Amino acid sequence: MKKILLTSISLLILFTMSTQAQKLRTGIKVGANLSQLASIEGAVSKPGLNAGVFLNSKLGPVGVQADFLYKRMGSKYEMPVLLGDNEERTLNLDYIQIPVVAKFHPVPMLNVHAGPYFGYLINVDDESDILGKDDFVKTDFGFTFGLGFKISRLMLEARYGVGIVDVFEEDGTEYNNSSLSFNIGFEL
Repeated sequence: MKKILLTSISLLILFTMSTQAQKLRTGIKVGANLSQLASIEGAVSKPGLNAGVFLNSKLGPVGVQADFLYKRMGSKYEMPVLLGDNEERTLNLDYIQIPVVAKFHPVPMLNVHAGPYFGYLINVDDESDILGKDDFVKTDFGFTFGLGFKISRLMLEARYGVGIVDVFEEDGTEYNNSSLSFNIGFEL
């Protein structure tokens, strides 16, 4: 599945580059996200950072954008400690994420976008020191959708992403990534 996804992304980018080279734009983006692992009892969203580069192309009211991002995901959760109390802990999952979205521009400055993403886990930081990188699936796959606003070369985006891969399995419960991201970008 990874090979098919990576081949599809590569072909999409190459096709876009070859057919619209004069309309191809690159840029940088940075933002904040709130993420959570679904199915963790008592879990709440935690803030994280995302940053990276993008490549986009637009032809009339439609376009395509591919991002290459560092994205900090994870959850805050409660863990039992001595005397029956619970203590809040943070689980950080650092990914390299590549979303590829199709964009529709109903008006020139506004876009609605959606598409798949592929993520590769590069680091795990668990405050409880119980979980490590070997306890998680290295690849994540899911879908993202959102809204974007662009003035000149400045871009603002809000996206929601939901994973469909069980990134950690315990007792048959599925743990999927989800995140709400707010980004600012600049076309170079």
